[in-house]
Amino acid sequence: MLYSATAVTGRSRLIRHRTDLLEWLTRPRTGPEVLWYLNPYTLSHHRAGHFAMGGDDHVVIDGGTTARLVSALTGRPCESLSFDYGGVAVDALDRLSGTGARLGLIGGTADEATRVATFLQDRHPGIEVVLARSGYDTDTRDLTQNVVRARPDVLLLSMGSPRQEALALALKARLERPTAIVTCGAFVHQTARHPYYPALYTRRNLRWLYRAMTTPHIAPRILRHYLPFLARAALRRPQLPLRD
Repeated sequence: MLYSATAVTGRSRLIRHRTDLLEWLTRPRTGPEVLWYLNPYTLSHHRAGHFAMGGDDHVVIDGGTTARLVSALTGRPCESLSFDYGGVAVDALDRLSGTGARLGLIGGTADEATRVATFLQDRHPGIEVVLARSGYDTDTRDLTQNVVRARPDVLLLSMGSPRQEALALALKARLERPTAIVTCGAFVHQTARHPYYPALYTRRNLRWLYRAMTTPHIAPRILRHYLPFLARAALRRPQLPLRD
C-alpha cells in the first residue's frame, strides 16, 4: 500500500537536532526505548500497518527533503539525522565511545557484521561490541535470546524497513535492560564498505543519487514511495506520525 498524505496512526516523539540525539543515546533510562527514522519509505510501511510505533517511541528524520518538509510544516528547524558515516554516525559513536558503551549490531551478512564490529572498535576504541549478528536471520526468538545475553546499552538494527522496526518493537516488549534500540537501515552494509559514499556526493547532498545509481532497489523505491509522497504533500498538508 502506498503512503496516504493524510492518514496516520500513532505519533512518536521527534528528535530534531544532532545534539538532542547524542543526549538521547547516552541518557539514563529505566527500560528499553526505540528510536526509528522517518522517510517516505518507512512512512509507507507505517501507514500500511507493518509496524506500529507509538507515543513512547522516538523518531528522527532521514533525508534533507523530508527534514525541510517537517521544518516547514512545524515551523521549527529539523535536521536530517541519517545514521551513517556521511551523517550522524561518527558523532554518535564517538559519544558512545566516550562512555564505554556496550554496543550490539544486527544487520548485513554475518561476515559484514563481524567486519563492522572490528572496524567500530578500532575507530571508536571505547566501545565494546558485545553482539554482531546477521540481519538475514529471521528467528526472532533466537535473536532476542542473543540480545538478552549480550546486554548491550545500545543496539543498532540495520535490517531494512519494516523488519528492523518490527524487531525493535518485539525487543522493547521483551527486554528488561535499559537499552537504546536504534533502527539504521543500511548502516552495516555501508560501513562494511567504508568509505561508502564518494566525497563529491556527500558535499553536494547527493548521497541518494549515488545509492540510486549503485543499489538496484533504490531507484524503484524512489519512484514508488518518495515521488508520490512529495507530490501529494505539495497538494495537501500531510499528517505525520510524530510530535514534539
